[in-house]
Amino acid sequence: MTNQHMNWEGRWQEPPDPPPQGHWIDPHRDSQGILAADEIRFYAESVNMIFPFDKKWLKPAGYELTLGPRYQIEGKDGFLTDQDPILVIPPNSIAFVSMNERLMLPHYIVARFNLSIDLIYQGLLLGTGPQVDPGFKGVLSCPLHNISNNPIRIRLGNSFAKIDFAKTTGFARGTAKVEEEVKDEKALYQKSQRDELLGFDERPVPLFNKSKCWREPILDYEPGRTKVSSSVAPLAAMVRRWSLLGFVGMAGFVAITVALIGLAATLFNLYCSAKAERDSMKAAVESTTASLKENTDQLKAMREDLTRLRAELETHKREAADAKDRPDLLMKETKPTLVPDAAPK
Repeated sequence: MTNQHMNWEGRWQEPPDPPPQGHWIDPHRDSQGILAADEIRFYAESVNMIFPFDKKWLKPAGYELTLGPRYQIEGKDGFLTDQDPILVIPPNSIAFVSMNERLMLPHYIVARFNLSIDLIYQGLLLGTGPQVDPGFKGVLSCPLHNISNNPIRIRLGNSFAKIDFAKTTGFARGTAKVEEEVKDEKALYQKSQRDELLGFDERPVPLFNKSKCWREPILDYEPGRTKVSSSVAPLAAMVRRWSLLGFVGMAGFVAITVALIGLAATLFNLYCSAKAERDSMKAAVESTTASLKENTDQLKAMREDLTRLRAELETHKREAADAKDRPDLLMKETKPTLVPDAAPK
């Protein structure tokens, strides 16, 4: 590694020398607001706010942060070196990256950082809140989302984010003799725990949680415990695999589609034929039913006529029997009446 990246793994560890008193007593109390370049340089050199500090990364009201060696992409840990210095963030993926710089923010300075505008225009987004609270100490890390369809490359040690610093409204201004009573940061935290560190209107002043200082970048945060990957990446990979099939895959898809359409047409024709045959059979059954009904009605009428004829025949039979039993009556009825001739004149 070059000198710029030597002993990087020790930067997130607490240094043996305690922070100077300038971390809680502002050596330049007259200045307020966002720090300009000269003020950033002053605090970097006087209270070790930025290490390593390089004036070439200064901006009019900010400082450019550079890419550190540790990273994690889609749940896989990696480490950049001078022999392998390029970080490649695949399309539609998430990467967790570390900064090269160590920050030791005084308790009266807050910081905010965001991505370089050039990377944003390439499709890279910062996936975290940009504020760094007063009292933070350690190496920053953050998630980066590549929402584009192209890989994005960042070189080790190159700037990729910008940080700016601003002073708070005053620190421990309600505490008398803080300069004489608090000689080191340990005493400062003890005073805060006893609610003796007072600010505006003598209200207690909370300090940054010491357990969140000097944490190992990425590995001491959630990505180090639970490997995080983008939910879009598997879908994008599947789309790329389908794209690699090219014309053959498309032709196969078209052939399958045509075959399915042909099958659907054949089934539709069969359905129409079956429906027509069913309608024809239904009409034939209805015609046969009507004819059967008509024949039934005719048969019923013939039965009624036959019954009537039988009744008439029985009547004639009875009359014939009666006539046979009474011949005198028959002859009487059939004998002609004799009319006498007229007397001779």
